[in-house]
Amino acid sequence: MSDESSGLTRLRESVLRDISKDKGCEGCELHEDGCVRRRGTDAPSHPFHKYCDKYAWVIGRAKLYAERTDQTWEEVLDGWESNRTYWYMNYYQESNQPVPGELCRVYEDIGECRKALSGQRFECPECKKMVGDPQECPECKWTSYGLFSSPYHVYLKKEGKLIPIFRPGNWNAVGRKRMREIMDGGE
Repeated sequence: MSDESSGLTRLRESVLRDISKDKGCEGCELHEDGCVRRRGTDAPSHPFHKYCDKYAWVIGRAKLYAERTDQTWEEVLDGWESNRTYWYMNYYQESNQPVPGELCRVYEDIGECRKALSGQRFECPECKKMVGDPQECPECKWTSYGLFSSPYHVYLKKEGKLIPIFRPGNWNAVGRKRMREIMDGGE
């Protein structure tokens, strides 16, 4: 029996499956620190996608969440993987797993989150109106989720979920320049 978490197992299996199908990864294996074929100049071919790089990014981001949420990185990854319903290469990205801080607040569970946001008004990024729903604007029908999701999120530790929301009125607005800095990994 393996000591590996179910989330790590699922992610690893997904990455290995893609490596085995990619002609650019022929004869390659999972490199947990990132793709080694692209590092060397004598590499005969390059993988079409950066599977190993994505794997390394996911583990690194889970470790960052662990530091900021009082969880283990394996617990964080287990939660993410239990909620992932599409390809890991699209699921794991800065806009879906933002750094906890200015754009992402951490709550123990949905109850604590609801209590913290109770009575708040939320700014719709499209029409700039303050609305009562954290995810849907009744004025312009904009949503915080979907293709143009909101950069603001709440992370629910017990559920392992990240939920995009409109900016609550009591959170400081983040300007475009600062938003780019945060999204690029700066704090």
